[in-house]
Amino acid sequence: MLWGTAPGIIARMEWPLDTIRAAQAAAVLLRDRPGRRDNYMRVLKLLYLANRSALREAGRPIFTDRFVAMRRGPLPGGVYDLIKGVHRDVGEWARSFRTERYDLVLLDDADPGVGSLTRFDVETLRRVAAEHADLDEWALVDETHRLPEWIRNDPGDPSRTIPLADVLDALGLRDREQSIRDEMARRGRVRSALLGRTA
Repeated sequence: MLWGTAPGIIARMEWPLDTIRAAQAAAVLLRDRPGRRDNYMRVLKLLYLANRSALREAGRPIFTDRFVAMRRGPLPGGVYDLIKGVHRDVGEWARSFRTERYDLVLLDDADPGVGSLTRFDVETLRRVAAEHADLDEWALVDETHRLPEWIRNDPGDPSRTIPLADVLDALGLRDREQSIRDEMARRGRVRSALLGRTA
């Protein structure tokens, strides 16, 4: 059973989900785990923390997605929708992953690789995973409940979108908001053109 409900999760998106990069990021986290699997809430938390870290250090996330505050803390909303099986790209996602009860499993014969990620992206994911190696999903919930952007947007129940401005405020990057938005909009246009579709 998937945790939480998210009727507000379709709210205004800061950036559309980049499913290819999100899948590759999730695979980096799962590849070295026993059985190539982990609790999906834990994976969502690590993806959020890694994206946040990349935004702080490089001025851009590892993969684009909307930031969502839920009762059990912040997470990447589009990836959560993929895990629930309600995102439009679920077919693409399901080629590499399946959900078994509370675990996300990386399929042995369909690893998405890391071709769309930079070395920085992979290193950031591995560093964040190593820093939190001893924490289970509930400890990560507690940790992410301390993040300023979640505290500001604490939804109680069910959920709400975390504005990019609140994340940038928490990271001390508010003065770079427009340049970050412009760069991510440019990347989004390039991605859409390559995929031959609108986001």
